[in-house]
Amino acid sequence: MNVIDATPATVHNPKHGGNIALASRMDMSNTMLNNKVNLTTNTHNLRLDEALTVMEFTGDHSIIQAMAHQLSGKFTMLMI
Repeated sequence: MNVIDATPATVHNPKHGGNIALASRMDMSNTMLNNKVNLTTNTHNLRLDEALTVMEFTGDHSIIQAMAHQLSGKFTMLMI
């Protein structure tokens, strides 16, 4: 999965409560979050700190895994 696909897939995943619950936790309107991950909207973009927040709140690391893959790398969780 690439970053462009991973972001809306993570945000809209009902397993994580869906976009409405996530937007509320991020102190953002559902409409704004939807616009930021909408593949056809160029006027709103999810910032890196917001992408990090999405991953922290959902526990889903698909976005960073896709980033690492695109950079010919691999994301690995450290067990501390």
